[in-house]
This record gives sequence, C-alpha cells and structure tokens, in this order.
Amino acid sequence: MARWSLRTKLVAVAVLALLPVLTIAGWRSYDDARNVQARRADAAHAIVEVASGRQREVLEGSRRLLVAACDDDAVRAVLDATATATELDRCEAYLARLLRRFAADYSALVVTDEKGMARCASSPVKARECPAASRTCNHARERRGSHPEARANRWCCDHVTNRDA
Repeated sequence: MARWSLRTKLVAVAVLALLPVLTIAGWRSYDDARNVQARRADAAHAIVEVASGRQREVLEGSRRLLVAACDDDAVRAVLDATATATELDRCEAYLARLLRRFAADYSALVVTDEKGMARCASSPVKARECPAASRTCNHARERRGSHPEARANRWCCDHVTNRDA
C-alpha cells in the first residue's frame, strides 16, 4: 500500500466504508423479494381455497345424500333380485322426491346394483340412459372396501349427475 497514490488510498477507504451499506441494501432487496414471493403464494393459496370451497360443499352434500338414499328401505328393496314393480315404483318416487328437493344441484339420481345395472332412477328415462359400465359407479364399487359408508351400503351406488360439474 506504500506505493499507492493518495487518490487510490482514498477510493479504497471510501469503498470499504460503503461496503456495509451496500451489503445491507442488497440483503434488504433480497428479503423484500422473498416477502413479495411469500405474499403472492399466500394470495394464490387463498384464491384456491375460495374456489375449491364450493366444490367441497357439493361433494360433501352429495356424499350425505348418497348415504341417506342408500339407507332408505325403498332403495334397499329394489336392490334385491326379487324386487316387485311396487317396490320399483316406491324407489322411483323416492328418488323423484329427492331430485325435486335438490333440483338446483342434481339433474338425475340412479341406483345401480353391484354389476352396474340401473335398478331405479329418478325417472324411467334416466334409468335407460345410465350405462352399465359407468365410470362413476365403477369407481364407487372399487372403493367399497376402504370407504365406511360403502361397506355399510355395499350394494348401493347412486349415480348422481351434478349440475356444477
């Protein structure tokens, strides 16, 4: 440093004096950027929660409706292979009443047996429209072993068509 000029020495001292200020400014910028990123992630999470809230309500309502429908005697009666026309009419009337009550949420209710065959529907036309290999009913039948309501109602799969889906 003995060979450095006075000007070089002064510049070196000024740089050393400004180094802590520059370090703090850089750290603050980095910290601010991290905070902005965290706020954006929180905002995105809040938006997802609001958007998924309605779907969660619809799914929970559908689950409760299915459990209640499967526990009804009219529905259980048509799942028996020896079901009479009177029992079929009772089941269809029950599903039609349910559908009228929840008309804003569902377009059809169909009860299928363990093979996926439509046994009863909210309207006879809907029973013919329900395919035997319905993905919804197949998925429900596959989950029966792990789902408590499915074990309690092992022959009941109500195919509901949600208006929001």
